Amino acid sequence: MAVLLIAFMAIAAICGGCGNNNNDNDSDSGNDSIATINDSPDTEIININGQPVTSGMLDELMLIAICSTGKSLDNYNEAELEELRNTTLESIISNTVVMQYLDEFGTGSLTSEILTSMDNAEMRIRADYLISALVRDGSVSESTLELHIEFTRHSIWFYSFTRDELAISEEALREYYDRNRETMKLTFAAVSHIVVATTQEAEEIYQKLDAGEDFAELAKAFSLDTGTKPDGGAMPYFARGETIPEFEDVVFSMKIGEISDPVRTIYGYHIIKLDDLMDQELELDEIKGHIQDVLVKEACNEKIRQLRQEASIEYLEI
Repeated sequence: MAVLLIAFMAIAAICGGCGNNNNDNDSDSGNDSIATINDSPDTEIININGQPVTSGMLDELMLIAICSTGKSLDNYNEAELEELRNTTLESIISNTVVMQYLDEFGTGSLTSEILTSMDNAEMRIRADYLISALVRDGSVSESTLELHIEFTRHSIWFYSFTRDELAISEEALREYYDRNRETMKLTFAAVSHIVVATTQEAEEIYQKLDAGEDFAELAKAFSLDTGTKPDGGAMPYFARGETIPEFEDVVFSMKIGEISDPVRTIYGYHIIKLDDLMDQELELDEIKGHIQDVLVKEACNEKIRQLRQEASIEYLEI
C-alpha cells in the first residue's frame, strides 16, 4: 500500500517542499540545465480513461519534482533520472484517476475549511520562485502548471472525502492503538548546534572540530544563536514537528554523539551534535490525530488501487 500512496502523493507533496528553498544563486543556476531534460518531440505516451498524457507533460512535471530538491539535472545520474520518470508517471496515473473520480461528485459538498486548504496550497505553488522561474523561461508550460495545481487541489479533496466517508469511530482508533501500542512512542532529541551565516564559516568550524577542538567552546565563540550560545549550543529536547523540517530531518537520522555536516536553513548554516534521544510512550488521546491519518491514508491507497484497476490505461510509448 505504501508504494501506491507515495506514487499518488509524490507530485502533490512537491508543492510544500519547493516553497522551503531559499533564494540563492545555486538553486537558480539549475534551471538552465534541467530545461534540457528531453529534446525529443512531444508525443502521446499514455491514455487514462480517454485522457492523453504526453511526453512533454511528463518531462515538465519531472522538472517541478526536481525543483523541490533545489538541484539541477547535472546532480542526477541516469538511473536516478529513470526512477524519477517512473515515479512521476505513476503519480500522473493515480492523480488522474482520482481527479476523474472526484469530478463526478462536483465541488458543492466541499466545506469552507477544505476549500481554504486547497486555495492555500495553490497560492504556495504560484508563489514558489523556482516553479515561477521554470514557467517564465518556458521550461514548464502554463497548462502543466495548472495541471500540477489541480493534482494538488484534488489530493487535498480526496483525503478529506475519504476521511469523511470512512467516519472512523472511537472504537476503531482504540483497536488500532491497542494493536500497535508498542510503536506508539514519540522520540525526543537533545542537540547542540553552532549556526553561522556562510558556508565558508561553517566549513572552517567543521575543520576545527575535525582537529579536536571542543564543540561547546566553538559554539560559545562563533554561534549566532544567542539563546543557546551561552550553554555551548545546547537546545532543549524537541520532537518531530517542533523545529524546521530540514533541521530535524538531519537530527533524527543521526546517532548519539555524531556531528553533522553543515546543514542549511533559513537561519544560516548549522553544525549539529546529537546529544541524546529519548522515547516517550503516548496515550491514545495524544495520538488520535496520527492514528486517523494512518487509517485514512490506508483507505486512500485501497481506493486508488481500485480506481486504477477499473481504469482503461493504454500505454502508447514510453
